[in-house]
Amino acid sequence: MRDKIAICVSTRDRKEAFHKCWHEWECLVLEHQNVETFYVDDASDTIYVEGKNVYCFSERVGIPRAKNKSLELAMDCGAEHIFLCDDDVYPISPHALDPYINSPFKHLCYTFLPHQRIVDGHKYHALGNGCIMYIHRSVVEKIGGFDTRFGIGKFEHVQFSHRAHAAGLIPHPFIDVLGSDKLFHSMDERNEVIRTFTDEERDKLMAENRAHYYNTRNLTEFISYR
Repeated sequence: MRDKIAICVSTRDRKEAFHKCWHEWECLVLEHQNVETFYVDDASDTIYVEGKNVYCFSERVGIPRAKNKSLELAMDCGAEHIFLCDDDVYPISPHALDPYINSPFKHLCYTFLPHQRIVDGHKYHALGNGCIMYIHRSVVEKIGGFDTRFGIGKFEHVQFSHRAHAAGLIPHPFIDVLGSDKLFHSMDERNEVIRTFTDEERDKLMAENRAHYYNTRNLTEFISYR
């Protein structure tokens, strides 16, 4: 029996982008009997996420808590392989998940930023995008989830990757498989979607969270995702 895979998509107020992604992820699931999808809505202004395996917050909690709920759902269903996805990225290959699952590394980030070097079929980056994060169950068991002290967001995903590296689980914080651009389509990369935060919100959150990120990115203690 193959290991179970969980695909967890989080969304907020991006109905059109979400439904495009939902369609492509559900098409992928039809090709894999061992894949289960979960959808987490961070209190969108209008209800557009309905159906099986849907969790909707009643008030906005932010990206770290939404991602932690995704981890909770994935861990509770017994998944060995977890893909945390934003609502603006989707698979364009029926084999999109395979290189990540078959990689020797237990944590990877789909990244469209320029890479620093290529080693054994993997790209090493100075920074990860965070729109798709592959996380093996053992990583969650070791370091937990996302740091909710970042409030509604910014720096939570890069801190997670640094913590995984500090714990000795990966050789570099931001690694992706070579050829990932042939596996996934990112609307954000192509400016096809409005970003979650306005420029003003982003600048404010980055200013508020920057010090905490630099002070905590090498933490190795467990951070609860529940």
